[in-house]
This record gives sequence, structure tokens and C-alpha cells, in this order.
Amino acid sequence: VAISLVRSQSASSSTNGTTASLTISVTPTAGNLLVAIVNNSAANSNGTPTGWTAGGTATDVSRVSTFWKISNGAEASVSSTIGGTSAWNIHYMEFNSSLSGWTTAVTQSATTVQQTATTNMTLASVTPSMPSAVMVSVISYVGALGTPTWSNSYTTVASTASTGTVCTLLSAYKLVTAGGAQTAGATNTVSAAYVGVNSASIEPSQLPAGWRPMGARGQAVTRSTVW
Repeated sequence: VAISLVRSQSASSSTNGTTASLTISVTPTAGNLLVAIVNNSAANSNGTPTGWTAGGTATDVSRVSTFWKISNGAEASVSSTIGGTSAWNIHYMEFNSSLSGWTTAVTQSATTVQQTATTNMTLASVTPSMPSAVMVSVISYVGALGTPTWSNSYTTVASTASTGTVCTLLSAYKLVTAGGAQTAGATNTVSAAYVGVNSASIEPSQLPAGWRPMGARGQAVTRSTVW
């Protein structure tokens, strides 16, 4: 069974607050990979949801953070405590397993900070340590929601904006079956300065016999962190 996106959801604030939350409409399948993205309009911290693992974070005018976990089959919501009153968006994704279920994920990410307004919102590339991976890319900015066109065969997951203080979050994914650097980005109909994260998740079961998942440092990529 090939890895695939099972479902996705999004939620946005209608008034500024200190908690970003989303109610999961369909209980995920135990062993599936869950990904959550949270942004806020004031560059405040995005707290790691209980039971989740923090991924990449990019900060300038806004802040965007990625989180992941392996589902236990009982998740009903995702909630992130924000370090100050802000507008926010949250995107959620569930990916199935190519085998009998994810036990953990080998993860890599690269961050981008673009301080000059532009419609060409390119993200730093990531080279997955194995040719089969789930790529998730996100862009955050303070400003009106545009219509993004993602490059390099990435598929839109969600494009949302909060009300009140207008903060936008764009997300997309790609299933990679061949090696090499994966560059993401979107051409948007709104020009803005932005921050973003491009990330890869790999099932350890895909590693060849005798290989081990990456340790704390992982594979070096431009301005990278390892989830």
C-alpha cells in the first residue's frame, strides 16, 4: 500500500487569542502519521500540543511551527498554546502507512525567512535521506489570503486566513518516490514578506537492512533542524 493523504482539516481564529485549536472530525487510524501546522500573527511561540513532537519553526513578523505524532487511534483534537494574544491558523493532516503502520518517523526540515514582499514564495530545499518520503511545506505571513499555485508537483492541503488581524497559512504536500533535493514554493496572488518550513517524513521501516534512523543531528540541509 502506498503512503497517501487520508484526510485534512483546518481552523482559523475569528478573534485574537492565546490558544490555537482544532477538533478532529474523524478519529485517525492507529499507526498513521499525523502532522499539524500552527501559525500566529505576532511571532509568539507556538506551544507543542500534548503528545506531539515539535518539528521546524520559522519566525519573523509571523511564526509558523510544525508538529507530528504517530496516532494512537484516540486523538480528538489538536491544541497549541500561543505565547501571546495573536490571530492564528491550524492545519491538520493524516497520512497512512505503506506497511503495517508508522512506529516513528525519520524527519528533516529546512526553514525560510523572506523579509521583502514578493509573490514568488520559494522555500529552502530538503533532500530526504531515503527516496520514499512525505513532504509537507508551509508558508505563513501577515496579510490577506491569496490564491497560491504550488510548484514542483506539490498539492494544496489548505489555504486559510484568520479574521480580525489577518494572518495567512498555506500548506501543501508531495509524496516522493525518487531521490534528490525537494524544492517547494508557491506563486501567490498576494505579495507579502513570509516565513516557511519545508519538511520530509520517512518511515523507519523503509530503511534498507542494516541501516538505522538518523540520530539527533540528522542529515544537514540549509538552515535545517531535525524533528
